[in-house]
Amino acid sequence: MRSLVDFSHLNLLDPLGAKALCGFDLVFYRNVSIYFDADSRKTILNNLHGAMNDTGVLLLGVSETLANDLGIFRLVEEGGSFYFAKAAASPPPAVAPKRPPPKLRPPGKPEHHAVRPAVVPRPAAGADWASVIATMRALLRAKRYDEALRTIRALGASADPRLLLLEGHVRLHMRQFAEAAAIGERAVAADSWSCDAHMLLALAAKWQGDTAAAIRSLKVIVYAKPNCWPAHYYLATLLHDLDAAKARREYAAALRQIDADPDPDGGLWLPLDLPVADIRFLCEHHSAAAEASTPRQGQSGGP
Repeated sequence: MRSLVDFSHLNLLDPLGAKALCGFDLVFYRNVSIYFDADSRKTILNNLHGAMNDTGVLLLGVSETLANDLGIFRLVEEGGSFYFAKAAASPPPAVAPKRPPPKLRPPGKPEHHAVRPAVVPRPAAGADWASVIATMRALLRAKRYDEALRTIRALGASADPRLLLLEGHVRLHMRQFAEAAAIGERAVAADSWSCDAHMLLALAAKWQGDTAAAIRSLKVIVYAKPNCWPAHYYLATLLHDLDAAKARREYAAALRQIDADPDPDGGLWLPLDLPVADIRFLCEHHSAAAEASTPRQGQSGGP
């Protein structure tokens, strides 16, 4: 496999053609642009544009895609996901960065070796719930899942049903969907109207491909807690290809509730930590697309 791979050192702010890097059909540029200012991002996108074939596709990280919709590539939505296409996009003239690019680190000293992991204080037994959630949020963002599980056990998961659900939430992040679903079932058996338990069940079912079970749990949340915008949003994504009219209503409901209260957890106490701005964009996008495809009053879609 090594013989099939070419490795190169490069500066993204320089034209890639100088390194004979061109003719790409697919470029993964993920979780990099967040370190650059807007002018540098434009320069890099122009360089990538010039190095790609006319039918090329550019993929960025979920949280940085919208920040790179700068008119250089065409933003394409497909099945609820977004990517950039070179086709039908004409890049503006390259903009030179206003300040010199940072010096590259010497070979053999990657940046992540120089960054010390953040210290996340563990809440003591009996700590208030806000500090517990703050700790779990920090650990999940840092992808320190084993440490999160140890913290939950140290607090006594069996003594507090909320801690048990937190364990299920961590196992979702670890892609242990069956284990997360089992915890959700236990929680629902104890409290059939627990919205957090039903969210755990819905997400576990969604990621296991059980759309019907996910929709059932989300409908419980929508009924019991109608201002929970993540429930409306996830329901819209699941209905997207099943019932377009219902999906539009759920996107619209999610958008209204985000505008009223842009809580990244949607009013639940589980640390969902959702990217509110990106999801709001998706809801607006689908609403606008639906409105554009609906004939106005007095117009006819056919004879």
